[in-house]
Amino acid sequence: MSERMTWKQLQQCIREKNDDFSQLLAQNFQLLDQLAKEKKDFISVQTLEVIIAGFMDLTKSIEQRKAAKESTPDFSAAAYTLFSRLAESYNNPSLLKQAGLHCMTEWRLPEAALRYFERALGLGGSESAIRSLIDVATIAIQRKDNIKKGITVDKGVTPSATGKSKVSQMIRQTSKLLLTKTQRPSPQAPFILGRNLKSKPTAILPDPIKDCLKEAAKELAVGNLEPVHGLLIKVGKHPVKKEILCGLWSNLGRAWYQAGNHAEMEKAYTQAYMHDPKGGNTYFNLALAKSLNKKIAEAESLYQMAGKLDPNNPKVWCNLGVLYFQNDRFKEAETAFRTAVHHRVDYARAWDNLGSTLSALGRADEAIEACLKAIQYRPGYPEAYFKLAAIYLDKGDSASLTEAVAALSHVVNHAPLAASANAMLSMIHSRLEQVDSAKASLQRAVESDPNCVLLPTVWNELETAIRAS
Repeated sequence: MSERMTWKQLQQCIREKNDDFSQLLAQNFQLLDQLAKEKKDFISVQTLEVIIAGFMDLTKSIEQRKAAKESTPDFSAAAYTLFSRLAESYNNPSLLKQAGLHCMTEWRLPEAALRYFERALGLGGSESAIRSLIDVATIAIQRKDNIKKGITVDKGVTPSATGKSKVSQMIRQTSKLLLTKTQRPSPQAPFILGRNLKSKPTAILPDPIKDCLKEAAKELAVGNLEPVHGLLIKVGKHPVKKEILCGLWSNLGRAWYQAGNHAEMEKAYTQAYMHDPKGGNTYFNLALAKSLNKKIAEAESLYQMAGKLDPNNPKVWCNLGVLYFQNDRFKEAETAFRTAVHHRVDYARAWDNLGSTLSALGRADEAIEACLKAIQYRPGYPEAYFKLAAIYLDKGDSASLTEAVAALSHVVNHAPLAASANAMLSMIHSRLEQVDSAKASLQRAVESDPNCVLLPTVWNELETAIRAS
């Protein structure tokens, strides 16, 4: 291997990303440094990102060799210098965001990170994501200043009672979001709007009603839901059986749910309820709509009525338990979830929710058993593994942290939970004083979702681990 290469030769190696890539970067640092100074226009942003990734790998390998007391050149400062020049020269929001993230995780320079994030925002980067990173960098700067001034600061999540309370509160917040997303309306309709229009009971309907239904089905098929409401009102003015009308409105309610419009969902299910006030599913769906619209007392009353009409339906009790959990009524939530699994022992979602509830009640061992039941009945269940890891993290002892890492291995690549799972994994690595692993997990969390509620505490946890190391 030659000690120096031309840019074209190095560029070829970059494209191939061969095993000696980091060594090539180290040996050709002066060439790259000169290119950064001159701002070579033919270097694409993608190529720069590959170079930067290579330097990150190089820095980590050097740190590992240092830990093993091996002799090695230190390119960390040089890499930061080059990285800064590249970010300054190429006004690219993606590159500036990467620069800020590395300043936070690799070099612990929140002031530099804040500058990069602000420039990225000014150049049109993703506003919500970058503003969240700006907030995190600002908090880190304030903490750094407080430490210099000798002001007592929150040292982040620790195995103390205060730390446990903090992480429990945030995990509970994440659990509430997960519980909301798992609720679904009951597919109650006697027929699906747009299908079976030629079969009973629709075959006997007058032609004007059929025409309205066909038009409604057409609008529904293309996601144009507003006109469907008016068309169903028209249908209701004709002598049509109530169960048909209930089914039609239920279809529209489900469509509004899928579209994320909970206000219109409630209107549709209210119409369904008016045509079938004695049906358990009608109460169930309207209760869910009320719950999503934060009308808690009405939702509770409707779920209880659904439970009286259909007492063996585990979904009714599970949804009622979710309502109680979201409003911190944990004892009542426990009763509801236990009723759900009594009626259906393999109901994994109810076992999972029971685990969250028992954890909130401080009964960790029972919570672990409930989560394991959920996984038993639904192997690979990511939400159950996530909550299981949270419970082990809250316990805080070494054996429990090891179990938490094992549980998170099933979740870190699951898109909806990737940010929270990697954030939690970073907390665990920080507690185990595995700083490099904590940094890597934290960066993956930020890249997955810069708005993750766990991030501020994770930054604090990592800083505490760094100061202790």
